[in-house]
Amino acid sequence: MIDQLLDIQHFLLHDPTTGWHQKQQRDREIALRLGEVSSSKLDVVRQWWQQIDERGELPKTHAAMRRFFSTADVFTFFAGTLIGTLLASAVLHFDGRAPINILLATVLLVLLPLATLLLSLLAPLFKSSGVINALNMGRLVQSVVSSRHRGVFDIFSNSFLGAEPYVRWRIMWHAQLFGLAFSLAAIIVLVVKVTISDLAFAWGTTLEINEQIIIQLSKTIALPWAALFPASVPDAELVEISRFFRLNHVGDRLLAEQLTAWWPFLALNIIFYGVILRSLLLLLAWWQCGRSLESAFLRDPQITGLLDRMYTPIVSNSAEDVESPFIASKDNEIAAVDALTPALVVSWQGGIVPKSLHQSTKLSWSSESDVLADETQYQETLTNGGQVVIVTKSWEPPLLEFHDMLIALRQHLSGVTPIIILPATELGEQGVAADVAIWRESLSRMNDPHLTVQ
Repeated sequence: MIDQLLDIQHFLLHDPTTGWHQKQQRDREIALRLGEVSSSKLDVVRQWWQQIDERGELPKTHAAMRRFFSTADVFTFFAGTLIGTLLASAVLHFDGRAPINILLATVLLVLLPLATLLLSLLAPLFKSSGVINALNMGRLVQSVVSSRHRGVFDIFSNSFLGAEPYVRWRIMWHAQLFGLAFSLAAIIVLVVKVTISDLAFAWGTTLEINEQIIIQLSKTIALPWAALFPASVPDAELVEISRFFRLNHVGDRLLAEQLTAWWPFLALNIIFYGVILRSLLLLLAWWQCGRSLESAFLRDPQITGLLDRMYTPIVSNSAEDVESPFIASKDNEIAAVDALTPALVVSWQGGIVPKSLHQSTKLSWSSESDVLADETQYQETLTNGGQVVIVTKSWEPPLLEFHDMLIALRQHLSGVTPIIILPATELGEQGVAADVAIWRESLSRMNDPHLTVQ
């Protein structure tokens, strides 16, 4: 996905179509061909990209960017698998002379990866170059790969100026991928050794640790999965008989058959903390990477400009043929205005009402509060239905207070009551085409099907 987004950005930055109006015409036509799109803005841009024909030659570095992140993922998984295999093989080494220390195995294969998992949760909260992320295995792997592809990574950083959140979640992604590969390798080594050899586990320490502490620690670690596999939780008897004293003869104190009962405990801890939790966090990081990359992409000025061109109706105030000049006359009113028979005419901020509308009920408004003040009068006037014509000065642009007035008026009228906006000149005549076009463009954003500009 990254290489495609970079291609779109590069095309928009070096768009062969010159002139803003030509770009607007092209992009608006594509939007109309696509029709109503209910998907996300990113999908809209992608569909627009499929419609573009004149792409030309795009930089090869964009495809290299995709290979860069794929290489980082492969390297991360390989590193986690290698370290997990080597460490598990060393910890689970058994030559028959002394049992495997279950405390050491639990610390190195369960608790240490769990500590790195908790540390990786801080990655999205701190800067990618900060001290916290410097201690993250995902950041270390990313740094190694980035050093070999520095030029490619710089292209990404310069293209997505708001991509810092993406880089942080990418660090978390690499951390979870490394931990998942480590745990998968460890569980595979454990299963293979249990299958082809006879392992014996015990626990021992130079410190004066009571057996009850080991029992409670084992139950605490196994708490998430104990209800599903209760037989795999070490009981007091197993803890007692599996305590190892180095100066005692193993055969006299320990039962070899019972010492194998520790391995399901170790296996289930690795599966839950190293595989299941890592997989869930990996999915979370993947989802957040997509969201943050999409957000950075859509905030780019080139993309916001594209979406604006696609969804803004084109209003043209130029004509292909030369029109004859209009000569103003007090008797020369537009026929369309003469045809209006509204029940109510509102003069907005001193708009001159045409003479043909003088027979209608007239009100004068200058603010939104006037709508509420005259509510009884205009609702009584419109009891039997009819149009509302609002006359405004055509040479003044529509301001927000005019929009607010229309919203307030619509809330007090039937949803199907026609409202006609009439931009008028100082002589009470219909405004010139250029002024009317401005009013139409502004009021078209209100999405009121029963609101028109005459």
